[in-house]
Amino acid sequence: MPPPRKTAPPSAATPAQPSQAGGFAQLVASLSQSAAASSTPRRARTRKPPEPPPGPLAEQLLQAEQASREGRLAFTQQTCERLWPQLQAEGTAEQQGLCQHLLALCLQYAGRLREAVQAGYAALACFERCAPRPCPVRLLRGLGLHSVSLARLGAQTEVRRLFERAATLLPGIEAEREHCIFWNNAGAALHELGELDAACSAAEQALRLLPPGEPGLRAICQANLQHYRLQKALEREHSPALRPALQAMLEGIDELARDGQHHLLTRTAERAAEALQRLGENERALALLQRCSGLVERAGLGSDRGVLELNLARLERQAGRHRSAAAHMALALQLLADSPELERQAQAHLEQSALAEAQGHWRAALDSFKRHAEAQMTLLKRQAEGRDAVQAACLALQASVGPGGGSLPG
Repeated sequence: MPPPRKTAPPSAATPAQPSQAGGFAQLVASLSQSAAASSTPRRARTRKPPEPPPGPLAEQLLQAEQASREGRLAFTQQTCERLWPQLQAEGTAEQQGLCQHLLALCLQYAGRLREAVQAGYAALACFERCAPRPCPVRLLRGLGLHSVSLARLGAQTEVRRLFERAATLLPGIEAEREHCIFWNNAGAALHELGELDAACSAAEQALRLLPPGEPGLRAICQANLQHYRLQKALEREHSPALRPALQAMLEGIDELARDGQHHLLTRTAERAAEALQRLGENERALALLQRCSGLVERAGLGSDRGVLELNLARLERQAGRHRSAAAHMALALQLLADSPELERQAQAHLEQSALAEAQGHWRAALDSFKRHAEAQMTLLKRQAEGRDAVQAACLALQASVGPGGGSLPG
């Protein structure tokens, strides 16, 4: 028979009951309060106010032009493509020309030379039709920009004719800023034609005419001049000007980074890395490309970062670090997949082929080389189509302006 259970004396149980009851009551009260708090309606989510309706055509065009000066070319292109149908219906000749001029600028930066040539000639035709006479400032700016697109297609005679047309406009334009922009574009066109001495002279003239308070324009002109000087030094064996030109470009890269001119970093860093490799400073070139790749990434310039990653992959492969090269190569191919610059895609496939060959992956190397050859063939076809577009645009401009008039090349 089990022993009887011991029970606590009544005096011990009496004070414990109120404390347990009070603790339970407090717990219930706290749960009730939390339930009541959770059942209260949430604060209404603040919605983003609707964007204000777009302003007049002239105001929207000026906004697009300002965005192009700040390097926001995607916004500029979207705005111009959206406004063009309305401009055709109710815009003036100058507004239509400005829209096509900005489109030509965006297409040129994207490497779509055929469309850039067509837009450039359309802009020139519109500026020539401005009443009561051609708009000299807009026309001069269009001639300078258009010469760069034509120079990239190798149309040397055409570029010369545009320069001759611009020479008739320059004396009648007082604004030094317009002179600066023209000479900067002329330097870019001469550089594309391989005339580096003339390109340097034009870029120096642009800097001499640079008005104060133009940091964006100054950055472009300065970067172009440094690029021409460094390339000129690289084309000569054991040039004493190589190190000074390289040092000036490295200082320019720091200045571009401080000023937020990230859209100018890619080409500048690529050329500086090439010079560092020529001097045998490969690790320094690697560090420079890595730094600029991070800056471009934070700026949201995906295709520009792809170009830098491609150069990083090449450097790592040449150093024998194939695993690191493969990581850079994969990222470069991903970023350049949607890039309009077909030449960069062809370079990426060629580098991928060289990397696969270095790793002993012969089948992958052959496949990448085939993709490189296909991209090169497509690029050559587009260049031929661009030259055909030049001739067609010349005929169209001749019909709109008249025989021998305006900016029509001979």
